[in-house]
Amino acid sequence: MRVACILAALLLPCDPPLSDCDRFPPREVACQAIQFNRAYRRSVAARQRWELHHWWYWQEVLDETDWLYRCWDNLYTAEGGEGDDEESRRQSLRRLRELLGDDAYYGGRMPPAAPFWRFTWID
Repeated sequence: MRVACILAALLLPCDPPLSDCDRFPPREVACQAIQFNRAYRRSVAARQRWELHHWWYWQEVLDETDWLYRCWDNLYTAEGGEGDDEESRRQSLRRLRELLGDDAYYGGRMPPAAPFWRFTWID
């Protein structure tokens, strides 16, 4: 039984310490990013309903937007956004690390709030 516990500890990813939050933007920035993301998502979903001939394109944009939301939402939760306990905050940090990858996570680099690479530039 003891060997099984040791193996489980080795195979399961450990939750990062809450001090990892210090490398990321503060909770207020995460809250604003989430609000912008949701507003952008609503506008894209409306376009998808109207432009049925480009439905798959807009679905791809929605998928990217949802991924960005999950990143910012996990950061917001990790920083105590909803008053969660320490364990759930650390689990949110672990999910954020999985979403971002180690390089971006340990570098404290969050993605944009919305897929800006999809925006049209106007001169």
